[in-house]
Amino acid sequence: MPGLYAIVESAYMSNDEVELNRSEILVPYTKEVGRLENGYVMEQKFYLADVEAFDDPAVVIPDIGGEPTAYFLLKNRTQWCEQFVEWLEDPQEDDYSSSDEESEDDEQQNYDENAVDHEDSDEEDEEED
Repeated sequence: MPGLYAIVESAYMSNDEVELNRSEILVPYTKEVGRLENGYVMEQKFYLADVEAFDDPAVVIPDIGGEPTAYFLLKNRTQWCEQFVEWLEDPQEDDYSSSDEESEDDEQQNYDENAVDHEDSDEEDEEED
């Protein structure tokens, strides 16, 4: 059938819950390949797709440091606003790392220690007088 076609690669969404919950705007996908050998893609797999079947543009970026077939699909920009509003209305505990809490605890402890040191030096000054 005549028409306009694009050469595309295919991928499927990850079903790993840990990967799926790492980001709200990046969705993990695994690219379909012809052959994978020793961690390297040896053969790619391409398809012809009718461009009339495309709904929205897709931005897919490689997962640097991940498996050679691991990619992230960037959610459409039209969804970002809705997700940002959801985030504002339901702040996540993960927004504050334990290192931030430890840092605040360390600062309080340093403040308390300095206050004690300052009191001790005041007592020493009074004894000298």
